[in-house]
Amino acid sequence: MASLIPAELENLSADERARRVSEFVAKRHDPPNGEIAALETELAELEKSYDMPSDTMRSEYAAGRVRENADICRWLMLLRVRDSLVTRGRSAS
Repeated sequence: MASLIPAELENLSADERARRVSEFVAKRHDPPNGEIAALETELAELEKSYDMPSDTMRSEYAAGRVRENADICRWLMLLRVRDSLVTRGRSAS
């Protein structure tokens, strides 16, 4: 995402400054670019490593049949972040 640098904005005309700020704000509401794909790659690695789909791991963990460890905590965190980004992307559409 493009950034807004105050020193650069000061040198712009009022119209150009307003346009740049509007573009910046509009991009803030765009769906995440590449973030979901990167998360899906990490999740696929965990699924392969544990020979278990994420949905199964989540339900097995909730039922107490999967012991918590660093990988499981990371897996759950990645799922939560992915789900949040997907939901945010849907609401922005």
